[in-house]
Amino acid sequence: MSIRQHPRVRALARRHVGLLLRRAKTWANVDSALRLLAEDSHRSPAFGRCADPLLDLLYWQPFVRWAQSHFGFAPAGEAATVPPEPVLALVEEYRTGDAPPRPLLKRMRYDRLDERSGGGIVPWSAEALRGVLSGAPTIAVLPANGALESDLDLALRVASELGESLPILSDTHLTRLLQALRGPETELTQVNAVP
Repeated sequence: MSIRQHPRVRALARRHVGLLLRRAKTWANVDSALRLLAEDSHRSPAFGRCADPLLDLLYWQPFVRWAQSHFGFAPAGEAATVPPEPVLALVEEYRTGDAPPRPLLKRMRYDRLDERSGGGIVPWSAEALRGVLSGAPTIAVLPANGALESDLDLALRVASELGESLPILSDTHLTRLLQALRGPETELTQVNAVP
Protein backbone atom coordinates (compact mmCIF):
# COMPACT_ATOMS: atom_id res chain seq x y z
CA MET A 1 0.00 0.00 0.00
CA SER A 2 1.42 3.39 -0.96
CA ILE A 3 1.70 6.06 1.71
CA ARG A 4 -0.95 8.18 -0.05
CA GLN A 5 -3.49 5.38 0.21
CA HIS A 6 -2.95 4.81 3.93
CA PRO A 7 -6.19 5.62 5.83
CA ARG A 8 -4.47 7.95 8.31
CA VAL A 9 -2.75 9.92 5.57
CA ARG A 10 -6.03 10.28 3.69
CA ALA A 11 -7.83 11.35 6.89
CA LEU A 12 -5.16 14.01 7.49
CA ALA A 13 -5.48 15.19 3.89
CA ARG A 14 -9.29 15.38 4.23
CA ARG A 15 -8.92 17.66 7.26
CA HIS A 16 -6.73 20.00 5.18
CA VAL A 17 -8.63 19.85 1.89
CA GLY A 18 -9.03 23.64 1.88
CA LEU A 19 -5.27 24.08 1.90
CA LEU A 20 -4.91 21.50 -0.86
CA LEU A 21 -7.45 23.37 -2.97
CA ARG A 22 -5.79 26.75 -2.41
CA ARG A 23 -2.45 25.28 -3.53
CA ALA A 24 -3.89 23.46 -6.57
CA LYS A 25 -1.86 24.26 -9.67
CA THR A 26 -3.32 21.63 -12.02
CA TRP A 27 -6.70 20.10 -12.77
CA ALA A 28 -5.41 16.83 -11.24
CA ASN A 29 -4.76 18.71 -7.95
CA VAL A 30 -8.31 20.07 -7.95
CA ASP A 31 -9.75 16.64 -8.76
CA SER A 32 -7.72 15.00 -5.97
CA ALA A 33 -8.89 17.54 -3.39
CA LEU A 34 -12.53 17.11 -4.45
CA ARG A 35 -12.14 13.31 -4.37
CA LEU A 36 -10.86 13.57 -0.78
CA LEU A 37 -13.84 15.75 0.09
CA ALA A 38 -16.20 13.18 -1.45
CA GLU A 39 -14.69 10.49 0.81
CA ASP A 40 -15.39 12.55 3.93
CA SER A 41 -18.61 11.41 5.59
CA HIS A 42 -18.55 14.28 8.10
CA ARG A 43 -18.28 17.23 5.70
CA SER A 44 -19.92 18.24 2.45
CA PRO A 45 -18.74 20.92 0.03
CA ALA A 46 -20.14 24.43 0.01
CA PHE A 47 -19.09 25.92 -3.30
CA GLY A 48 -18.21 29.61 -3.06
CA ARG A 49 -19.52 32.23 -5.47
CA CYS A 50 -17.63 33.84 -8.31
CA ALA A 51 -17.75 37.65 -8.25
CA ASP A 52 -17.68 38.09 -12.05
CA PRO A 53 -21.13 37.27 -13.52
CA LEU A 54 -19.76 36.21 -16.93
CA LEU A 55 -17.09 33.91 -15.43
CA ASP A 56 -19.70 32.56 -13.03
CA LEU A 57 -22.12 31.54 -15.81
CA LEU A 58 -19.55 30.46 -18.38
CA TYR A 59 -17.01 28.65 -16.19
CA TRP A 60 -17.69 28.38 -12.44
CA GLN A 61 -21.32 27.17 -12.28
CA PRO A 62 -20.74 24.54 -15.03
CA PHE A 63 -17.69 23.33 -13.08
CA VAL A 64 -19.75 23.10 -9.86
CA ARG A 65 -22.46 21.07 -11.66
CA TRP A 66 -19.79 18.72 -13.06
CA ALA A 67 -18.10 18.29 -9.66
CA GLN A 68 -21.39 17.57 -7.89
CA SER A 69 -22.41 14.93 -10.43
CA HIS A 70 -18.93 13.45 -10.92
CA PHE A 71 -17.98 13.06 -7.25
CA GLY A 72 -21.48 12.46 -5.84
CA PHE A 73 -21.00 14.49 -2.68
CA ALA A 74 -23.20 13.22 0.14
CA PRO A 75 -24.90 15.74 2.40
CA ALA A 76 -23.10 15.82 5.74
CA GLY A 77 -22.80 17.97 8.84
CA GLU A 78 -19.97 20.48 8.57
CA ALA A 79 -19.55 22.41 5.32
CA ALA A 80 -16.15 22.59 3.65
CA THR A 81 -15.91 25.71 1.50
CA VAL A 82 -14.63 25.19 -2.02
CA PRO A 83 -13.41 28.60 -3.22
CA PRO A 84 -13.60 29.47 -6.93
CA GLU A 85 -10.10 31.02 -7.11
CA PRO A 86 -8.05 27.83 -7.77
CA VAL A 87 -10.41 26.76 -10.55
CA LEU A 88 -10.59 30.28 -11.99
CA ALA A 89 -6.77 30.44 -12.04
CA LEU A 90 -6.77 27.32 -14.23
CA VAL A 91 -9.59 28.81 -16.33
CA GLU A 92 -7.49 31.95 -16.82
CA GLU A 93 -4.70 29.82 -18.32
CA TYR A 94 -7.22 28.56 -20.89
CA ARG A 95 -8.61 32.06 -21.51
CA THR A 96 -5.13 33.47 -22.24
CA GLY A 97 -4.22 30.56 -24.52
CA ASP A 98 -1.59 29.10 -22.18
CA ALA A 99 -3.49 25.84 -21.63
CA PRO A 100 -5.35 23.49 -23.98
CA PRO A 101 -9.17 23.44 -23.79
CA ARG A 102 -9.71 19.71 -23.24
CA PRO A 103 -8.99 19.51 -19.47
CA LEU A 104 -11.34 22.44 -18.90
CA LEU A 105 -14.10 21.27 -21.24
CA LYS A 106 -14.29 17.79 -19.72
CA ARG A 107 -14.99 19.43 -16.34
CA MET A 108 -17.95 21.51 -17.47
CA ARG A 109 -21.65 20.64 -17.45
CA TYR A 110 -24.02 23.15 -19.02
CA ASP A 111 -27.76 23.06 -18.40
CA ARG A 112 -30.64 25.31 -19.24
CA LEU A 113 -31.42 27.93 -16.62
CA ASP A 114 -34.63 27.66 -14.66
CA GLU A 115 -35.20 31.40 -14.81
CA ARG A 116 -36.36 32.87 -18.10
CA SER A 117 -34.33 35.65 -19.69
CA GLY A 118 -35.74 38.14 -22.16
CA GLY A 119 -32.92 37.66 -24.65
CA GLY A 120 -32.91 40.23 -27.44
CA ILE A 121 -30.06 42.37 -28.70
CA VAL A 122 -27.78 42.82 -25.69
CA PRO A 123 -24.13 43.70 -25.06
CA TRP A 124 -21.73 40.76 -24.80
CA SER A 125 -21.99 39.98 -21.10
CA ALA A 126 -23.49 37.54 -18.64
CA GLU A 127 -26.87 38.83 -19.82
CA ALA A 128 -26.22 37.53 -23.36
CA LEU A 129 -25.12 34.15 -22.02
CA ARG A 130 -28.13 34.03 -19.68
CA GLY A 131 -30.37 34.54 -22.72
CA VAL A 132 -28.78 31.58 -24.51
CA LEU A 133 -28.91 29.35 -21.42
CA SER A 134 -32.59 30.13 -20.91
CA GLY A 135 -33.46 29.44 -24.56
CA ALA A 136 -34.33 33.03 -25.52
CA PRO A 137 -33.32 34.34 -28.96
CA THR A 138 -30.25 36.48 -28.29
CA ILE A 139 -27.82 38.57 -30.34
CA ALA A 140 -24.65 39.65 -28.54
CA VAL A 141 -23.07 42.97 -29.48
CA LEU A 142 -19.32 43.18 -28.91
CA PRO A 143 -17.94 46.12 -26.97
CA ALA A 144 -15.73 48.57 -28.86
CA ASN A 145 -12.60 47.04 -27.27
CA GLY A 146 -13.70 43.50 -28.23
CA ALA A 147 -13.87 40.41 -26.02
CA LEU A 148 -11.71 37.40 -25.26
CA GLU A 149 -11.91 35.03 -28.19
CA SER A 150 -11.78 31.99 -25.90
CA ASP A 151 -14.91 33.22 -24.05
CA LEU A 152 -16.73 33.80 -27.33
CA ASP A 153 -15.70 30.39 -28.68
CA LEU A 154 -16.91 28.65 -25.53
CA ALA A 155 -20.21 30.57 -25.56
CA LEU A 156 -20.77 29.51 -29.18
CA ARG A 157 -19.95 25.89 -28.28
CA VAL A 158 -22.40 26.00 -25.36
CA ALA A 159 -25.13 27.52 -27.54
CA SER A 160 -24.60 24.79 -30.12
CA GLU A 161 -24.69 22.00 -27.49
CA LEU A 162 -28.00 23.36 -26.22
CA GLY A 163 -29.46 23.61 -29.73
CA GLU A 164 -29.39 27.41 -29.73
CA SER A 165 -27.60 30.02 -31.77
CA LEU A 166 -25.71 33.07 -30.59
CA PRO A 167 -25.03 35.62 -33.30
CA ILE A 168 -22.20 37.92 -32.20
CA LEU A 169 -21.96 41.26 -33.99
CA SER A 170 -20.01 44.47 -33.69
CA ASP A 171 -21.86 47.82 -33.53
CA THR A 172 -20.92 48.41 -37.16
CA HIS A 173 -22.27 45.06 -38.35
CA LEU A 174 -25.46 45.46 -36.33
CA THR A 175 -26.00 48.92 -37.84
CA ARG A 176 -25.49 47.48 -41.34
CA LEU A 177 -27.97 44.71 -40.60
CA LEU A 178 -30.56 47.21 -39.34
CA GLN A 179 -30.00 49.41 -42.41
CA ALA A 180 -30.50 46.41 -44.69
CA LEU A 181 -33.76 45.58 -42.90
CA ARG A 182 -35.16 49.08 -42.32
CA GLY A 183 -33.45 51.41 -44.77
CA PRO A 184 -30.15 53.26 -45.11
CA GLU A 185 -31.15 56.09 -42.76
CA THR A 186 -31.55 53.74 -39.77
CA GLU A 187 -29.03 54.38 -36.99
CA LEU A 188 -28.14 52.19 -34.04
CA THR A 189 -29.16 54.27 -31.06
CA GLN A 190 -29.32 51.76 -28.23
CA VAL A 191 -27.90 48.25 -27.92
CA ASN A 192 -30.66 46.89 -25.67
CA ALA A 193 -33.48 47.78 -28.03
CA VAL A 194 -34.00 47.67 -31.76
CA PRO A 195 -34.47 51.24 -33.12
